[in-house]
Amino acid sequence: MRKKLYLLRNHDAWLLLTTCLAVTIFVWLFVNISPSTSLPPHYSQLKYLTTTNDEIDFDNVEQVPKSRWTAISSPINLGMSDKTVWFSLVVDPTQSPESQYLLHIDYALLDILDVGVFESIGATPVVLYSAGDTQPTSVRPLQHVKPLFPLPSSQFSQRVFIKVKTTGTIRLPVRIWKEREFIQFTANRNAALGVFFGILIAMGISNIFLTVTTGSRSFLLYSGYVFCLALTIATLQGYGFTYIWSNSPWFQGKAAVIFASATIMFASMFTRSLLPIKKYSLLCDRIMIGIGWTCGITLVGGVILPYSFMIKAFLIALSFIVTYTLALGAWLAIKGE
Repeated sequence: MRKKLYLLRNHDAWLLLTTCLAVTIFVWLFVNISPSTSLPPHYSQLKYLTTTNDEIDFDNVEQVPKSRWTAISSPINLGMSDKTVWFSLVVDPTQSPESQYLLHIDYALLDILDVGVFESIGATPVVLYSAGDTQPTSVRPLQHVKPLFPLPSSQFSQRVFIKVKTTGTIRLPVRIWKEREFIQFTANRNAALGVFFGILIAMGISNIFLTVTTGSRSFLLYSGYVFCLALTIATLQGYGFTYIWSNSPWFQGKAAVIFASATIMFASMFTRSLLPIKKYSLLCDRIMIGIGWTCGITLVGGVILPYSFMIKAFLIALSFIVTYTLALGAWLAIKGE
């Protein structure tokens, strides 16, 4: 009996160690995938305006009075809104006819994302692009995990208008890259994400084997948590829609809530199986069970109900879950666990 308890304690220590490793890798990933701020932006005069109807399109957007536009800086985050938002920026002239700029929107969860490039005010668009996730990725001008648009070469400044409408958060981390700069940035980001996903998958598979060898349910729950976390990040980074469900815009609109809910559900079940909550408080144990059921209901609701409603419900629930779990962990630590 003592040997079995000793083995279980070692297994628990292994689970805690791998959890800390995952958190460390996540922080390292966040630092390494952020674009370098030392590079010049290659654009200026970033502005936006909001509309509640379809009064503005690419045929008349250049005629909108300057007084309606509001200056803003990137990265843009306007929160959740059901309004259509237009953005305007002026791109620097290209240095040579052979060089080309790339417009990069470093956010993958935008329902409608249309881009029009104008050589001068009053002219018709030189080119129009569309890359929202309500359409298959095959319609995008460049196949990339995030919206990416080639800008025509020009010896003069060009004005770019961007139309955004989404049921989630209106975020627009916009950047204009030179091709060489973007290739280097993409290589670094893909390397960081490759290491991150590789470690997560390895952790998930190793814990499945530990489930078989030890018979402990904690390892299986931890594997579920790790795999769902990987799918959540793949959704947020655009890899899921680009490589897995690229022909299903419907699922892309649901995936973030589904996988995030599954991640928290497995995390709560793993926490309950790892910590002796029931030993100290039956009420706290029941609350943890309720958290698992709540996340399960949110997961199912994410399939059926609108994303705009479910993401708000999930974020409200998540704030309570995180607060409760941290308080519970501190309380058990005081108890000596």
